[in-house]
Amino acid sequence: MYEAQARLGQRDPSYWDGYVEPKPRRVHNDYLESLNDGGLVYAIAFWGFILFVMKNAYTKGLSRVKAILFCGQIAVLVSALFFFPMRLIDTLMLFFVQLGALCPESS
Repeated sequence: MYEAQARLGQRDPSYWDGYVEPKPRRVHNDYLESLNDGGLVYAIAFWGFILFVMKNAYTKGLSRVKAILFCGQIAVLVSALFFFPMRLIDTLMLFFVQLGALCPESS
């Protein structure tokens, strides 16, 4: 195949002029995507807030419902390693609604 492409390029050098190389438009990792889009300060603030709320919810003790919500949050955060669920508005909205439900009640 490479030999055929080389021969084609030798016959007509302008054949590949209009060819646009595929360039990645997104990083398939939401953590790196937020770092790329907003910078270091944004990524630390965004993911730090999420981790802060989840850590507080975990240390205050989880009821059965909050444990289910916590597992859902972990599932979204794991999928963020391979995809960018925070770009989908429905996933983002449900994520933060569940995050708000995880917040411990003030005493």
